[in-house]
Amino acid sequence: MSIVYFVLLLGALIFFHEFGHFIVARACGIRVLEFSIGFGPQVAAFERGGTVYRIGILPLGGFVRMLGADPSEEVPPEDEADSFNNKELWKRTLVVLAGPVFNLILPFILFFCLALSDGMVAPAIVGTTTPDGVAQKAGILPGDVIKSINGDEVHGWWELERFIGSSGGRLLDVVVERNGQVLPAIPITPALVRESVVPELGLERDVGRIQVALVSRKAIIVVDTGSAAEASGLRSWDHIIAVDGKRVIRWESAYRAIRDKGSSVQVTYLSEGSLLSNSQTMSDLAIEMELAQTLTLNPNLGNGKLGLRSAEFVIRRIDTGSAVLEAGLLSGDEVLSIDGRRFALWGLLLRHIHISPGKSLVFKVRRAGQELKIPVTFATQTVKDEDNNEQTRVIVGLHNRSDYSQPADVQNSARMSYVLHTTWVESLHAFKVTLASVAGLFTGKVAFKQMGGPLTMADMASKTEKYGWTYFIKLMAWLSISLGLLNLFPIPLLDGGHLAFFLIEAVKRSPVSLKTRQIASYIGLSMIILLMVMVTKNDIKRIWPKIVGSGDADVTQTAP
Repeated sequence: MSIVYFVLLLGALIFFHEFGHFIVARACGIRVLEFSIGFGPQVAAFERGGTVYRIGILPLGGFVRMLGADPSEEVPPEDEADSFNNKELWKRTLVVLAGPVFNLILPFILFFCLALSDGMVAPAIVGTTTPDGVAQKAGILPGDVIKSINGDEVHGWWELERFIGSSGGRLLDVVVERNGQVLPAIPITPALVRESVVPELGLERDVGRIQVALVSRKAIIVVDTGSAAEASGLRSWDHIIAVDGKRVIRWESAYRAIRDKGSSVQVTYLSEGSLLSNSQTMSDLAIEMELAQTLTLNPNLGNGKLGLRSAEFVIRRIDTGSAVLEAGLLSGDEVLSIDGRRFALWGLLLRHIHISPGKSLVFKVRRAGQELKIPVTFATQTVKDEDNNEQTRVIVGLHNRSDYSQPADVQNSARMSYVLHTTWVESLHAFKVTLASVAGLFTGKVAFKQMGGPLTMADMASKTEKYGWTYFIKLMAWLSISLGLLNLFPIPLLDGGHLAFFLIEAVKRSPVSLKTRQIASYIGLSMIILLMVMVTKNDIKRIWPKIVGSGDADVTQTAP
């Protein structure tokens, strides 16, 4: 099936590119003699309306052959009106520009279709808030349903992100529903923060944030020594699933239910060894209840303090030889902040570490009731990913014990608004990353050995069987942008080369001489062949380990 996916991918990209040339040429009154997808001997062909439509055996390109496009071609006088070279400069420019432009339009169409298929979306329910973050300070709690912002109804998490993301530093009135009751509007000003989008490319964005997350932390706990919780029988890393027989999902719900009772309470929990996976079916839930234990938590036992904390930011284990161990961090330390920044979830903390290779990060931790500041500089390692590309990764060496839940998706009640917003956001992101990658080739941020050719495209297309058609469509969208930009490069034989000749013609008010164009074509062909040889070499180096079965990643470690 791999070759089928590759042919479908490349064929669709080439067809759309050549269709751009074809449709604009016809609109400008230029006779199209041949429309071909693929090179070499034809596999199939038919003629209609004076145009031969064919499929070549090699799906590595395509062409639209127009009457008079070859300057050395002799066009009969009676056909000159339909000839490419007989048309005005602006029409010829439009015809040549149409191919790359159609490639740059295609991502919008593909992302539109993907978004249109999303019938369900994540609800606007706050799962977690960052300690001392914007939302928490304003009074928003985990479990709150965001109903409206500045009077505009919020239909899902995507719309919450849209409102907040575009409102950094601007006062908003947020209406929430809590425990079934709609509360008065809460004034909140999202913080305007600069986020790293693609650290390797230095791509950043300024965006509004209120420091909330969709997912909820489950009630996996750490128990303080000598506390009422310990004296009652709870232990660190236990998972509370019910309080007084009432099911609890979030840590915050479990803690409030126990704290607010003020007297003995029945706690149902799973010990560390019986914790189940995050994704649960009804049969899993039944098994969970079967494994659960129940005890009475008496707040008057021990030292009289409840002694329960979320395990989210408590270090469960540290890898031997890691930078954090050498710096002085210990298992059981609770990470309060890094460089003064607090986090809603452990995963966000890890991301902050990963985008800070080589930097000294100051960990603020709580240990035995005391707060300590410990600087850590993380080591890095160079590894090869599944595509055999080298990547530099931070060796973190920290592990916690956490689990999460996410509310079920809801009906997409603002479908067209969602589709238009998602199409724009996805397309804009793809364009920005692609442009930054191209720029990175010239600035040194992207190594040339990371470029790929047809073999890499075939390898990427083959992963459709593993990741599905959504992956395939997104891959096509991203590659279409690359193809469109590549064709705009002012290299003879490419569309950009023709546009460069047209620009010279517009300035000097006469076409570039045939001899000059022929010489330029030879130079352009040489450049394209050289480029193909180099990217094919990259392809072979990248894919060869897969062919010979050497799938182990090479690792090179660098000390801090």
